[in-house]
Amino acid sequence: MNATNLLLPDGTASHVWFCEKCRIVKSNQAEAEACCRPAICEVCGQEMKKTHYWHKCDKCRNVEFEAKHIKDEAARYSKAEKVAKFDGWVYCDGFDNHNGGFFESLQELIDFCQDEEEDMPEYCWACNAIAFVHIEISDILQSIEENGYEDFDADDCTGLDALKVAVKTFNEANLSILKYEPNYDLAVVLPTEIREVHNHMLLRTSLD
Repeated sequence: MNATNLLLPDGTASHVWFCEKCRIVKSNQAEAEACCRPAICEVCGQEMKKTHYWHKCDKCRNVEFEAKHIKDEAARYSKAEKVAKFDGWVYCDGFDNHNGGFFESLQELIDFCQDEEEDMPEYCWACNAIAFVHIEISDILQSIEENGYEDFDADDCTGLDALKVAVKTFNEANLSILKYEPNYDLAVVLPTEIREVHNHMLLRTSLD
């Protein structure tokens, strides 16, 4: 696109340019020239929609993201401790269609792959169990003070000892409510024989 320089009242050139196609004003000639010019992906050379500030098209960025993800995953696995058995929840990347990739056990992951005819992975990640239902008495008192008048001290409330006992009882009663997060320091390797037999059967089925 051609850029046009805005002239000052006396006819001299200004430092302001505009795009001849859309008439949008830019602060320099280069920006005005590029304003309505088709955006080209710097990787594949295909034209892109000029709706983002990316220099790569969605397809190329997705390929780049996937390549980085694979590289990062391989680096995590190479550093992790490998075990053949694990009693607890596990996480497997690429199985978002099942509880976000989380399984109650290694056996559930194996059963899922067999029942749903999914490729069985070489490994999965052990999970850390985290008890997240926890109340701090200090948070309760802070909330009271924030809602009170200026300089109010929540320690002046009556029944604080009973409240502390109630909070402790509540926290202990909810220790069994857990969430799980992948432990990328501990990889659980699936049984080689089971995995190879299963994946071989899937391959034969796809060829029949």
